[in-house]
Amino acid sequence: MSLQRKISASKNASKTYCSPGDKMDPADVRRHNEDISFECEEGDLVEFPREGVHAHWVVYIGRGKVIHLTGESAKTAKVQEDRFWDVVGDSVAKINNYLDRERDVLPTDEIIEKARSKLGTKRYDAASYNCEHFATWCRYGVEWSQQVENAKTIGVVATVVTGVAAAAAAAVRLAP
Repeated sequence: MSLQRKISASKNASKTYCSPGDKMDPADVRRHNEDISFECEEGDLVEFPREGVHAHWVVYIGRGKVIHLTGESAKTAKVQEDRFWDVVGDSVAKINNYLDRERDVLPTDEIIEKARSKLGTKRYDAASYNCEHFATWCRYGVEWSQQVENAKTIGVVATVVTGVAAAAAAAVRLAP
């Protein structure tokens, strides 16, 4: 499988390399992630799609290191510094500065300073403070998670569909 690279000439655009759902040979994943690790610039947000519908987010701080909120519960979560290769696992990494067109990007040294200022902090809530909230706060100064927003939208749609189905069922029961 060949990797189609769509790299925008704009410094502020996301660099998208492949879809999270793409199935790739492990050797291709490794080569892809090597390319990403070389192309990362300090302050970039890197997304690591995981099983299911969620992704893990980190802030690249240079020299193959990232800072991220890790752990999946309030008891185990904390902000820590790790090597890129210890975090990527078998995910297909993606440089994803997706809010650059909508938000002001903080200076690189400030992004890294913000990330380092939270090292060791223990805080986590899937809906209001997850790894994506942390990463976007570092880069843009705003805690934001598109994953959470997408989940909210799906929840609203499911509620509406359930309500419409219940109303239709009630109408059928009442029909003469």
